[in-house]
Amino acid sequence: NLWSDNSCDERIFSSHITTTFYKDYKHGNNNDVEKIDLGDYFVVNDVLVNGISAQDIRKEQTFYEMDVPGVIVGQKKHSFFLGKYNKMNREKREIKYVNKIRLSGAYFILAEAYCMNPKVNDKEAVKVINTYLSQRNADLLDDNLSGNSLMQSILLEKWKEFVGEGVRYIDVTRYRKTLLTDWSSKEKRETEIKKDDYRWTFPIPESEYINNEHIVQNKGWAV
Repeated sequence: NLWSDNSCDERIFSSHITTTFYKDYKHGNNNDVEKIDLGDYFVVNDVLVNGISAQDIRKEQTFYEMDVPGVIVGQKKHSFFLGKYNKMNREKREIKYVNKIRLSGAYFILAEAYCMNPKVNDKEAVKVINTYLSQRNADLLDDNLSGNSLMQSILLEKWKEFVGEGVRYIDVTRYRKTLLTDWSSKEKRETEIKKDDYRWTFPIPESEYINNEHIVQNKGWAV
């Protein structure tokens, strides 16, 4: 119900909108290959796609599986794109609420606080996060997890819950020297993300510079 026009007990605070914010993104159609822009094409990280079990109710709403119209020959045509509001837009369902604060955020704040507090047994953190995961019909965490391994697991589940909503960026910023290192790697690597890493500055979208020769792409990002 978070990703619908229905009321939802988990929605603590939200903005109510009367017109979709995707309306101005539509500049073409499937028959107009040169001008296709039917919303956003944010591809979801494979770590998340492969890490969410089939019975997890977040899976259906988080991803939007489809073929990309007008894709360049040789590139991947079929992929998993960000769902949620984008999924509602593509399925022509009305967007009335933009979720700002929801109950799951409180679970993660409490679980992280328990995990960081040396006076609290890590099993309390596991209990909190597993209460949340059971509501999502997701795989539960091992009761024996502790320390950094437990915190990494909590942050991974938080990534799954809030993917596409800007929360992961904040966590990467907070833990860039310790738990969350090189976020571009599919393999676990203990490489600190330097404070001058080019990825702290987002790339300029192609739609912004393709028709403006005076715009230069931000340092480090490929054109």
